Amino acid sequence: MSNSATKRKTGFYIEVGCPGCGGDLELQQDFFVISCKHCGSVLRIRMPDTPPVYIVPKKVSRREIRFNIDRLLKESKQPLTGSDIQYKQIYYPYWHINAVVLKTRNRVEYIAERSAEGYGYSSYTRAEKTSVPIKEKKTEVTLSPFSASFQAGMVMENIPSSLGVRTQYIVAAPFSEENVEDDIHALPVIIPWQEAFKRLEKSVQTVGQINIAEFGSNKTVLFRPIASLIYFPFYIVESHLGDKYGRWIADGVTGRIIKNVERLSNSSPYEESNRTKIEFGKLDIDHHRCSNCGEDLPGEQSYIYICNNCQQLTSMEQVNRFNTNLEITSNSGSDNDILIPFWSLKFESNVSGSMGSSFGTTEKLENLVIPAIRLSNFESAYKLSRRMTVAYPELDLDPLMQFDKRFKSVLIGPSEAITLAQVVYARERMGISTSLPLKDITHLVKELKLFYMPFHPEQYFMLDSIFNSITFVKSTM
Repeated sequence: MSNSATKRKTGFYIEVGCPGCGGDLELQQDFFVISCKHCGSVLRIRMPDTPPVYIVPKKVSRREIRFNIDRLLKESKQPLTGSDIQYKQIYYPYWHINAVVLKTRNRVEYIAERSAEGYGYSSYTRAEKTSVPIKEKKTEVTLSPFSASFQAGMVMENIPSSLGVRTQYIVAAPFSEENVEDDIHALPVIIPWQEAFKRLEKSVQTVGQINIAEFGSNKTVLFRPIASLIYFPFYIVESHLGDKYGRWIADGVTGRIIKNVERLSNSSPYEESNRTKIEFGKLDIDHHRCSNCGEDLPGEQSYIYICNNCQQLTSMEQVNRFNTNLEITSNSGSDNDILIPFWSLKFESNVSGSMGSSFGTTEKLENLVIPAIRLSNFESAYKLSRRMTVAYPELDLDPLMQFDKRFKSVLIGPSEAITLAQVVYARERMGISTSLPLKDITHLVKELKLFYMPFHPEQYFMLDSIFNSITFVKSTM
């Protein structure tokens, strides 16, 4: 692996092989189009419906592990490992989950004091002025990303219960028998995804209970959990230290000694003889071509492509409610404007009937609008969605006939847009009252359409070119 590649690691990466030339490729977990640096092929990555499984190759040797153990022993003035040292290498499975969390926090804030006449004891026995604090109830509703990992194999009390910050430097490969070395044992998956999801919900609810609500109740709601299974390498090392026996567990990627343990034991409520077979998904990698004429499609990331040869629309995701007739505002702005994509979701009447009041307007709102670009934080996406939802009835839209360089790529797919609509709707409802029911509206979408609207830079912001009032911070895009 090159030094330049190592420096830019900031998250979970996956190593795969190019189907064209067999060369190594490296993609982030949310990539779906990539260009091979060896042969130039543009490739399409399709994630499976079931959780995919990956393996993190070990990076350190036995000699490095022994050196790290001996260094710790020397620092504590203990005998070094002996010639009888034994190594056991395992791949331990973890569920890795990414999600969106909606949090409501109720608190009382003391904002000022007012004077009040009152009688209090003093040496002069006369009326005194006393100060009375003014209390103000505040409800904070925020959206934030959430990431967690849980043990998926038999519970080994000395194996870390979570990958923790290791997910910040992980480079994995799709799991296969060929990627498991002969002398390393890959432990079976005991805990199914459904159980991992229950643990995640419990973890999120625990976070919500840390700060006790000063009025009403705090809520923490989980949305769109996406799971994958990661096999992580560990060394279990044993050796005599004079008249004592030492056992250590080491991280197989960094070589860090995690624990010096007295005993190794395992227990699990999921007996191997009773467990059911768990099915996992595999990445599907193919050439990124038009399904109609076979011409190569553009190499940039987008959920929507228009073939330059036959003008056929290609969607990276198939959703029955998606109306593929794209639209653009009748005023498409100037040549210097950027055309931002948005999803417009039309709901059943029992949702749209209450949407106006939820968004603080007396106007009837039939559509909820979600930005189709990926903003750097959920709060920015929420605020832009809210403004566009209220403004949408005032827009004049025309059929979109062709693309040019002004059009931004669609980085939020149809299914994610539906989930984000649920999140935005829930955030509005919780902002009104935490006692309001948060019903699932994802199955009440009648139609999903994509439209484009012009924006232009204005100092630190992007400003819309239709109303000149809708903004979002440029750096979030």
